[in-house]
Amino acid sequence: MGRRVQLKQPAGLDMKILYVIRSVTHFTANEPMIKYLYAKGHGFTLLFDPVWSHGRADYAIKAFLARNPGLTFGWSIRRINYWELLLIASRELLSYSSYLNRQDQSEFYLKRWESYLLPPQRVIVSHSKLARSIVATGLVQRLLRAFERLAPPERAIVAQLKSLHPDVVVASPVNLRYSPEVEYIKAAKSLGIPTVIPVFSWDNLTTKGLYHIIPDIVLAWNRAQCHEASSIHRVPEEKIVITGAPIFDRWLAA
Repeated sequence: MGRRVQLKQPAGLDMKILYVIRSVTHFTANEPMIKYLYAKGHGFTLLFDPVWSHGRADYAIKAFLARNPGLTFGWSIRRINYWELLLIASRELLSYSSYLNRQDQSEFYLKRWESYLLPPQRVIVSHSKLARSIVATGLVQRLLRAFERLAPPERAIVAQLKSLHPDVVVASPVNLRYSPEVEYIKAAKSLGIPTVIPVFSWDNLTTKGLYHIIPDIVLAWNRAQCHEASSIHRVPEEKIVITGAPIFDRWLAA
């Protein structure tokens, strides 16, 4: 399991990479890959969610931009319509359903994700064993996935992608609670732009939410994560690439 993949690009040209990150505090984990690709001559636009970034320490990204003035920095766009609430409700419930079906999952993580549900959902499942049993069914999971497919991409994000013309969209981490960066994967796929999700941390695939939009490529650290991405997140094996753990490159570089 795991393979090498080369993204298609015009011969002799560098890629324009749009890299969407949840907050400025998550930049450090993505910095090694960004640094490597930027050194190879690829162009970058970095976008961070303004809400999750508000009040967070941003010295790492500021220092990196000072050393690499050719990068473009900006803020990502959020849904601000009724679809946002509906999709949050649907996505968090589907992730909760996944937890209910994992035989080896600890009660701690199940209860933690239960606390992320919207208040009406949380009240119902916390007080009704029958409700939890229904949520865990394959029928409910199929309905929630069907709703995701029917929900349109955010028009403002689609317009932004059309104006930026990226060759590839990378988003991270994508599966934390209420992850707005998943909207960029959804919008990019609607436009036929290749999409990539690098696994954020060693436990990101087992203790966080699901990948609600399957990208063209998932960058896994090892074979264990390949199995987790396939069995838990329903990522086809041919879409998984083993890269090692870029987050540790800074300590291993000569």
